[in-house]
Amino acid sequence: MALRCSTRAFASATRSCLGPVAVRPAPYSRHARVACMASAAGAAAGPKYFILNYTYVPDILEKRGPYREAHLAGANKQLKAGQLVMAGAAGDPVEGAVFIFKNTSRDAIEAFVQADPYVQNGLVPDYSIKPYTVVVGSP
Repeated sequence: MALRCSTRAFASATRSCLGPVAVRPAPYSRHARVACMASAAGAAAGPKYFILNYTYVPDILEKRGPYREAHLAGANKQLKAGQLVMAGAAGDPVEGAVFIFKNTSRDAIEAFVQADPYVQNGLVPDYSIKPYTVVVGSP
């Protein structure tokens, strides 16, 4: 992101940046160009997010019945603990699910997965856990 500002506004602009600041003279102008660059080292520590992606077996809607209540109870327990932000089915027809976790660890998410009745009963043949960085929106 590049901001155009006067020299007087430089101090204000640098305070609004999340990371290192690069100042370059703008061509044919008495104004300076201030580039704000966010980096892991320079950014303020915020919430840490993970995305858990499930891949479901075909015909999940027909097969999930006996396990759905316990599956949702496990997700709701994580929600009430403040570790799960949201979760839901993905695709039309449903082919998987997405869970957004906040301020927890990969190990805790792995424990959630292994305790999930859908996983224990073969309804989730594949899953992935990935770090997620919020760039737009409120973390």
